[in-house]
Amino acid sequence: MKEVFLCSEHGCCPSVEILDESVVIGEETFVELNRDQWNDLVSKIESGVLGKI
Repeated sequence: MKEVFLCSEHGCCPSVEILDESVVIGEETFVELNRDQWNDLVSKIESGVLGKI
């Protein structure tokens, strides 16, 4: 398991929690992606399909 917080204050902002079979993203409301969905998201970011807004 690995958890990354999207700000410097742990527990007060969204986090990305990487588990064995899924990835959970959120703060108060959570979204769970399976491995294929997560890998597709990462590929779209790396290829430039998704980027900063």
